[in-house]
Amino acid sequence: MEFWLFLQLLINGIIAGSLYALLGISFTAIFAPTKIFHFMHASVYVFAGYFLYQFAMGWGWPLPVSILVAVLLAGFMGALAERVIYSPLRRMGAGSMEMLLSSFGGYVILQNLILLIWKSDPRTVKIPEVLKNGIPVGLLTFTPLDILTVITAGAALWAVTLFMRHTKVGKAMRAVENDPLGATITGIPTEWVRLVSFFLGSVLVAVAVTFHVVDKGLEPTIGVNAVLVATVAMIVGGVGSYSGAALAGLMIGIAENLGIWQIPSEWKNTITFCVLVLFILFRPRGFFGHRMTRYEG
Repeated sequence: MEFWLFLQLLINGIIAGSLYALLGISFTAIFAPTKIFHFMHASVYVFAGYFLYQFAMGWGWPLPVSILVAVLLAGFMGALAERVIYSPLRRMGAGSMEMLLSSFGGYVILQNLILLIWKSDPRTVKIPEVLKNGIPVGLLTFTPLDILTVITAGAALWAVTLFMRHTKVGKAMRAVENDPLGATITGIPTEWVRLVSFFLGSVLVAVAVTFHVVDKGLEPTIGVNAVLVATVAMIVGGVGSYSGAALAGLMIGIAENLGIWQIPSEWKNTITFCVLVLFILFRPRGFFGHRMTRYEG
């Protein structure tokens, strides 16, 4: 019986880890080229969920159309944050701390805007029942929605990898990530590249929240935990490595779900940050990142 419980928790971990992988990839797409800790990523995550709710449940749009429009609007929100907030600050010579504080301020404003428009009541988005019907395999159970979650995360990683390696914009993003000054000197439009980075990262995080909303529902506070998990996945995977962020997200999801086998579920976040601390101590560059310089105090 314990063997089947272990397998069920492992499957649950892979499903949760697939969403974490999407979060990690989304944050990497923004942070790697821009070096901005985009805390408003949490707000984009929540807004995308509420856009989906409003379109599908409030206005009665077909679910696929609602998802597509919500994802695109989230992308434009991310690009707007870069254009309206970060780009002017960069031209004024603002440092990373000013960027972070501005991002946090934007998050607070957007969070209150969500409460003003949709209140704090939990919301749900109805999906076809067939997607939630359990598929029994021995003593194991999972749903078509779970399978779709794992497939989507894998497809997103594959698509982003191809985009970064084989498109002109993707190669420009990698150039800006590795050497921003050199990229500017060689004529790469760095402002445009940063705009694309924010759009891409915001689209990916909107895909992640879509699965969260249709499976677990929606409330205004879910964004903070999402951005923290995304940050941990990016660091553990190695900053700049999309495959590393995906692998780290998968590992965190599995660790959390196997961990609650022996400890209360309230400790799931503690497991996540224990993983982060262990990597910072023993492998600071993460799975596939570059070696980081240690501080000599």
